[in-house]
Amino acid sequence: MSDGTPGRLVAILVVTLFASVVVVAGVWFVGSGGTATEPTFGTDAADRLASLDSLTATRETVIEDGSDTRRTVETVSMRPSTGAVRAIAETTPRQTDVRVSNGSVLWLYDRDADTVLRIDGNRQVHSLDRIPRLLAAVNNSHSANGTAPTVSPLPAVPEGDGGNVTGPAGDHGSYKLSYEGTDKVDGRNVHVFELGGMDGQPVANYSQRLWLDAEWYYPLKQRTAWTQGGERTVVTTTYSDVAFNPGLDDDRFEFDPPANATVKTPSDRQEREYDSPGTLREDAAMTVPEPTVPESFVFESGKRTTGRIDSIALTYVNATGRLSVSKLDTVIPPRTEGETLTVAGQEATYRNLGPTRSVVWSCDGVQYKVRGRGLSRETLVDVAGSVGCE
Repeated sequence: MSDGTPGRLVAILVVTLFASVVVVAGVWFVGSGGTATEPTFGTDAADRLASLDSLTATRETVIEDGSDTRRTVETVSMRPSTGAVRAIAETTPRQTDVRVSNGSVLWLYDRDADTVLRIDGNRQVHSLDRIPRLLAAVNNSHSANGTAPTVSPLPAVPEGDGGNVTGPAGDHGSYKLSYEGTDKVDGRNVHVFELGGMDGQPVANYSQRLWLDAEWYYPLKQRTAWTQGGERTVVTTTYSDVAFNPGLDDDRFEFDPPANATVKTPSDRQEREYDSPGTLREDAAMTVPEPTVPESFVFESGKRTTGRIDSIALTYVNATGRLSVSKLDTVIPPRTEGETLTVAGQEATYRNLGPTRSVVWSCDGVQYKVRGRGLSRETLVDVAGSVGCE
């Protein structure tokens, strides 16, 4: 099957998508006849990719989530087949700006806070096995009687990126894989593939474009986009200054925490509940807000969480509603947009998520959140104003 345009190769497929930081889809390709100008990717392409031991590059990841745009630029060294990686962020909105893994132990270092999180048994292998299946599907489309393999899109963000990205959920449909010809990424020749809609129609909820290096078949660029809950998310990752098989030593993927850094592990995370604001205030390392809540609400419980992120929370209830006031020692970028307003002179965001409403704002690197069920917008904003920046 062809769209009638020379050099453009189309293979029909069925995709099942579900919500995950790593977007996964099961794909079945139906063969189609090709033209003489369409490329055929032989076993040498898969062999070439399999011979890729390591690479170094500058990696830029841009996440456009509603009205919010987050950009991370990293200097990376990688061994894709083992999951070994060393990524040093030049600019990032995230808490972690140094990531090092030897394939089994992952270190996350926040230079500003001088804290290190160690995660053992963290094996993250790049999904390069999907690339040969994609190329095989393109080859199969040259034969109407061929049996096509299954293949999945690549992850929306690099493994371990922690970009707070949610993939599309619960969507089923028929999509096509098309070969879009050649292009260049940072001066290198690439083959371009598109996972998109049927019969030239755009897919509102999901699409992915890949730019594969013409020599090594590694994705030098990929753009994944989807719509979920009425909000459009676009994730674009681009590699530049790439060196393939530069000969990296094993110690490139080892990490020695700085002498004065605080090292934590996931097991360091602890939660403790309190029966009064006073006992929480006595035990907490940070100040505890004293919100003004509606007269009908009474204090139910307090909670203190310590670990990678330290936080405290106060919960109040009445006969029909629930209200919580929380405080974190870091700022977590929101994943959904909302109404912009002002709290204590700071920009805040109000969200109405069905029965639950919230107001979120930050002061000097500390994030506050007032969340309520069964309360009006005006009440939540008043409570937030009473907390302010303390």
